[in-house]
Amino acid sequence: MSFGKLYHPLRKVVNPLAPTWEDFLKLLGRSNEQYDSFKNSIYGVSDDSPQVITPFDGPSYDTARAESDRAFKTYPLLVVYCRCVSDVVNAIKFAKMDPWIKVCVRAGGHNTAGYSVIQNGMVIDVSGMDGIIIDAENQEAIFQAGVRWGKANTELQVYNLHTPGGGCDDVGIAGFSMGGGYGYTALKYGMACDNIIGVTMVTADGTIVKASEGNDPDGLLWATKGGTGGNFGVVVDFKFRLYPIPEKVYTIELNWTIDKAAQVLTTWQNEMTVTLKDRNL
Repeated sequence: MSFGKLYHPLRKVVNPLAPTWEDFLKLLGRSNEQYDSFKNSIYGVSDDSPQVITPFDGPSYDTARAESDRAFKTYPLLVVYCRCVSDVVNAIKFAKMDPWIKVCVRAGGHNTAGYSVIQNGMVIDVSGMDGIIIDAENQEAIFQAGVRWGKANTELQVYNLHTPGGGCDDVGIAGFSMGGGYGYTALKYGMACDNIIGVTMVTADGTIVKASEGNDPDGLLWATKGGTGGNFGVVVDFKFRLYPIPEKVYTIELNWTIDKAAQVLTTWQNEMTVTLKDRNL
């Protein structure tokens, strides 16, 4: 596929059949020296793969901009693969230079509304930040923002511990939890956001801050648990409350015909939205 077909943002400033690097820098609002300095500051996902992807990277750009729902055709200017907190800080500071570059954050990228990629902006991809620290004694765990529920559950099961999460292994903990996060065990243990007890966040000015229960003077932890969608900064890790896995776990599948839908929804609203704890179960 020709570069012109890939690089849709340049249609604003140049013939789409013949874009140049100078055209890209013009659209980006940065000099070549500024771009090179930024690119060299990003450690990236691996030493042998590009850390900063632009529309000049051919098939790599198509892969980097792809969303889980391929119905969305979004063309960012940059996709930055971060491996550590300093990568996130450097990406935010580069985006904040005058003129500003719009930013979105991608963790698991499992989004049906197209929020994981931004048109004509920068995607800060934290999928490579997927470390886990489990404190079994205190029943707490720290998950970096790129962890997905499949990996989280696999690690937690070693200690026979659990925190409410998504039903799909490929879903990232970050977007799921910051959006509320209703899972199979929510009736017993609460939603995923209810079990976030601490976060580390990079704010819009590139400052690294920590917030936790009992130490949240700016309300960042409260805001993170409020379904705000990450509007106050880039969360780079979460601390979750954990629970012992019960000796027996039962699953129930309910099916009904369409003519019973109203009755089912009414019953669910009136009878099933209380927690199991409310029923002493």
